[in-house]
Amino acid sequence: MGVRGLMPLLARFAPRAISMPDAKDLRGLALAVDSNIFVHRFLKGTDGGSDDKRHLRGMQRLVAHARALDTTLLFVFDGEAPASGKEAELEKRQAERARTKRELDAEKARAQRIGSMAAISARLLSDDAVGDMPSEERV
Repeated sequence: MGVRGLMPLLARFAPRAISMPDAKDLRGLALAVDSNIFVHRFLKGTDGGSDDKRHLRGMQRLVAHARALDTTLLFVFDGEAPASGKEAELEKRQAERARTKRELDAEKARAQRIGSMAAISARLLSDDAVGDMPSEERV
């Protein structure tokens, strides 16, 4: 899942903690890798193809590259997969529908209150109500 805002924080307070080592400097090391990042990167791909196993081939190439560098990769799978664009759009639409329904219900209640007030006002201002008033109170 990662830590939100970690890189800007490190860049501000510990800029020497961020480095891009040469591949030869990684020889013989064991590195923990956030697998979700790579799986989804390979799954989405940039080639525009529709190969349903490209994420597996991408991970295989990553492992082969690490082996060529004599580096051991420890894959860490944590958290859920990010929502696809379609799922995110559907959630957004559902939230918008719910908001619109709440607003519609509030407007219906408001219209009902206005209608009630209009009926009361009409009754108070009708000729019958005016006729019941003493003559000195009539305008």
